[in-house]
Amino acid sequence: MTGRERVSRALDHQAVDRIPFDMSFTLCAYNNLIQHMGLNLPPKTRCNLFSQVVPDLETVLALGLDVAWVMLSPSDRHPKFIYGVDSYEDVWGMRYKKEIHDNGSTSYQNVNAPMADFGLDDLDSFRWPDPDDPSLFTNLERQTREIRDRGDLAVLAALGGSVFTLASLLRGMEQWYVDLLIEPEFASELLRRLADYQTRVHLNAIQTCGKHLSIIRICNDDYGTQHSLLISREAFRAVVRPQVEPFYRTVKKAFLAANPEGKLMKHSCGAVSDLVEEFVDLGMDVIDPVQTACPGMSLSELKSKFGKDVSWHGGMDTQHLLPFAGPDEVVAEVRRLNALFKDDGGYILCPVHHVEADVPLDNLLAMAEAVRQL
Repeated sequence: MTGRERVSRALDHQAVDRIPFDMSFTLCAYNNLIQHMGLNLPPKTRCNLFSQVVPDLETVLALGLDVAWVMLSPSDRHPKFIYGVDSYEDVWGMRYKKEIHDNGSTSYQNVNAPMADFGLDDLDSFRWPDPDDPSLFTNLERQTREIRDRGDLAVLAALGGSVFTLASLLRGMEQWYVDLLIEPEFASELLRRLADYQTRVHLNAIQTCGKHLSIIRICNDDYGTQHSLLISREAFRAVVRPQVEPFYRTVKKAFLAANPEGKLMKHSCGAVSDLVEEFVDLGMDVIDPVQTACPGMSLSELKSKFGKDVSWHGGMDTQHLLPFAGPDEVVAEVRRLNALFKDDGGYILCPVHHVEADVPLDNLLAMAEAVRQL
């Protein structure tokens, strides 16, 4: 099977020759990997604010991945983020400052909340980014065509869609959770406007290259902590769902019109098993990243509970297994997951988080080799 065929069959819950394989990277981890593999590629110098990079197609093929990612381009109307700068302000007016950690890695932490003091009337005066900015979509068509022509891989578009999480950053975490309880009218209106923005972005991307995409990772919103939900299921239904549902359903309708085999992937870190039924009802086909170290997020339990209602992307633990176990344990987990999902699909094997620099390269390569030998 080609990568695209393998992913398509797996997400339709059909038998595959082996489980599909995907991986995403942070900047330092990626550069360490391509140097270690001896790939004749220049080091990556650009990433997003969360250090994620899009791997070169040569690396994707060398690792035997079945999925290649594409993302929006930075806007030409705003200064571009450069990894290593001391501070940066994004298109939403949020400021980020550099932090250097004990292991030498660098991250950027949000230090302000542009809408902290807003009332309903202030939303009209905010300088909203333009979802129709053509520079955002400049490279999507070229990237997706190259992937399908050179490797016949599944193409996953991560379009940066955040609604709930973006609202918490714009308001400030503490104020946002107060809003949900005592200012539901304001919270609902902010969510609606953010969802409208993300809808336009996604529709523009689908118009640009939707027929070439296999998966759209529609939303980066996190609803879980390490141990529980961030908000109750009741609060999700009362305040959040009415605003994000039109976004999800509009995008899915447009995507299926462009590619009848297209799938929507819902992202949420944390212990979100109590919201999976909501995500499925909202039209999600795949749940990512399946943070297996959290309660209720065992892949075998989730498969047993939800059957063929939804598929899963992730599940290779990046909190304990990949950074701290040995290659033999990594290989054993790959084989276990293949046995669990090979016969009836429903799964793409992938690390739970973009691979960080603390994951030993031996473990990454052992994972890739184990998949090749299935």
